[in-house]
Amino acid sequence: MYGEYTGSPFIFQQKSLGSSLTYYYSISGLIANIFIWTVVLLLIRAAILQLNQVIRNRKTFNSIYRGIVGVLIVFTTLNVAGSYIMLGQGFDEDRNYWYFDLNNDANDWGVECKGTGGMFMSV
Repeated sequence: MYGEYTGSPFIFQQKSLGSSLTYYYSISGLIANIFIWTVVLLLIRAAILQLNQVIRNRKTFNSIYRGIVGVLIVFTTLNVAGSYIMLGQGFDEDRNYWYFDLNNDANDWGVECKGTGGMFMSV
């Protein structure tokens, strides 16, 4: 049995082998993911606002845009709340790391790691 890691695009979370409800976090992975996704979302927003300048019916476009943003904010809030509720002991002392050394962990466990990727993956 080997640990399960989560990344988006950088690895930031490891599921505990002792408890299915406990996760360990990589501080550098969290910061890198926040930075990457902030840049991506700001670029998408800039493109949408440029598109807004071209469209004739701006009132309808703005209503749709605000509706989509509202839905995304609601789902983000639910995601953060769910993560906080299921946090377990992940932020207790000696439970977090600046980074995960996956090669070192794989050598310690004697396993060969192969990542999987995709969108909307189920476990």
